[in-house]
Amino acid sequence: VLRVHFPKGSFAQSQSGSVGGGVNFYAQPFDTGNFTSAYLAYDVAFPANFTWAHGGKLPGLYGGEPDGACNGGNDSDQCFSARFMWREKGAGEVYMYLPAQKRDAFCQKRHVSCADGYGQSIGRGQINLDPGKWTRMEMFMQMNEASSSNGILAVAVDGVKVLEEKRMPWRSNAEVSPSSIMFSSFFGGHDSSYATPVDQDVFFRNV
Repeated sequence: VLRVHFPKGSFAQSQSGSVGGGVNFYAQPFDTGNFTSAYLAYDVAFPANFTWAHGGKLPGLYGGEPDGACNGGNDSDQCFSARFMWREKGAGEVYMYLPAQKRDAFCQKRHVSCADGYGQSIGRGQINLDPGKWTRMEMFMQMNEASSSNGILAVAVDGVKVLEEKRMPWRSNAEVSPSSIMFSSFFGGHDSSYATPVDQDVFFRNV
């Protein structure tokens, strides 16, 4: 079991100054290659008294070279990212950075929410994260053709499919493909309104 600690007052690592906390690293379990699909699964547990605040990130998948782009408000057409995220009261979603030239049409979908200068959210509220228990999270993605938006995103929670989108614009460059597990977990959000009000922990296993 991996315990991730969030000290009181911590939020997005790039913004929180001296108050550290959370985790963010890239894992590449396979040799690099032009993969057309990827699957990630893990168990996550929030303590029964967990305070959700405004939200925070959970691990997901990353495409392209991990160089600091496609997160933290940094756009690029040479990568993409898709992480789970919790919101207030344990509502969940998939939080993504997608190529700018394909984003406008995607953001018109009714179950998609896009923030200026930051990422794109899909399925908010279709995913529920219950505290006090282990929850199995599964994410599958299949790449789109670079000239089309025919990719796939599927999400299951505790073995039940809760989200499937078959018109995903993961990439605009055929050379971009799934490369890494983006093991990312912290409160935020990019400003202190997302900070955890107390010391807290989240637990992971069976990645």
